[in-house]
Amino acid sequence: MATRTRPTLVECLVVVAIVGTLIGLLLPAQQAARSTARRAASDYASAPAAEVLADSANGRAANRGLVSDAYAALDGDHGGITLATSERRIIYEANVTVVVEELDALATTISARLKEVGGFIADSSVAGAQGEQRSGTWRLRVPVAEFDAFLAAIETAGVVENVRQTAQDVSEEYVDLQARIANQQQLEERIIKLLDSTDDKIADIIQVEQQLARVRGEIERMQGRLRYLSNRVELTTITITAREEHDYVPPVAPTFANQITAAWGNSLAALAEFGQRLTLAVVAATPWLAIIAAVTLPAAWLLRRRRQRSTPTAG
Repeated sequence: MATRTRPTLVECLVVVAIVGTLIGLLLPAQQAARSTARRAASDYASAPAAEVLADSANGRAANRGLVSDAYAALDGDHGGITLATSERRIIYEANVTVVVEELDALATTISARLKEVGGFIADSSVAGAQGEQRSGTWRLRVPVAEFDAFLAAIETAGVVENVRQTAQDVSEEYVDLQARIANQQQLEERIIKLLDSTDDKIADIIQVEQQLARVRGEIERMQGRLRYLSNRVELTTITITAREEHDYVPPVAPTFANQITAAWGNSLAALAEFGQRLTLAVVAATPWLAIIAAVTLPAAWLLRRRRQRSTPTAG
């Protein structure tokens, strides 16, 4: 019976070297095969549309290639719209804080002025009951041509405490949206032509229709954004915050005499408030004091009688 011999270290190293050599030879060949396949696929995708569609076995790949070509043809095209030739698109907003004698009078002024300029109230709220100090907020949409005039009219309706105006230039986004919409519409036309020229394969038709639905969805989304920007540009937003305060005196730069007068008045007001709070505290504690007195006075009288009886009398 023959005995098995164990491989020596030298034999193992030789086997490893042979395997490594084979791997080194196979990897470049595999990479070359992949590169050749990619080049072939690229050449096939860039083939003329008539030749590709003529091959019914590869109609689906042809449709993908034509849609990609449609995108490539539109890449970098801005529809002939440039920022230099387009008018500026600016969104104007203003926040006004005003003090008025009567909140109802301000509301009437706002409504009348809005009717004159063609604006409307987007949102409004009033806090406080009739006869109390009330406050209100109005968010108005005013045509951009009447923006400054409307602000001037509001400033005369009361004492303005704060005015803040902002301007946001959206011209670049507006022009970019217009160009992208034009590009997508051209792409939509090309896909429709492709759909008309494709064969009757259901899979090919479904794929092209999916591309068409995606392009149309993108067009609708951008058109919605464009309409939103147009509305914000054409109608400015003015937010009015008002509070009701009778006999209101606007603050002025204080002098030394005014500071003395203010300090004296504040001290008297604090003293009067302290007296009022003390009076209220005494009135509130009176029932409790009566109950405490009704309990503690008899107890104290009994305790005193007991002490007198326990004390021995003299002589």
